[in-house]
Amino acid sequence: MNIEQRVESREQCTEAGWYAYDYLFDRTVGRTEIERLRAFGGDLLYLSSLREPFYKLEDSRFMIRGIEGTREMRLAVYRENEQEILEKFEKFCRDCL
Repeated sequence: MNIEQRVESREQCTEAGWYAYDYLFDRTVGRTEIERLRAFGGDLLYLSSLREPFYKLEDSRFMIRGIEGTREMRLAVYRENEQEILEKFEKFCRDCL
């Protein structure tokens, strides 16, 4: 899956040390891509029975969330891990999603 755009999110939680980025992909995020997120690490919550299926992958250093069927995904990271996680996530998207 190719990343078309990465934008710093308007919903920053800098007081808590979190920084978020909104990613736009070249195609929609479906069930297969959501299930593949497990390999990135963390705990996956996938509410597939909702009218707009929601997913969230959470670890102590990051959180990824989105809605199935859209081309968007949000990644939130702690500032001290920001560059490492951004690079790892973008490589994961290119190679594994």
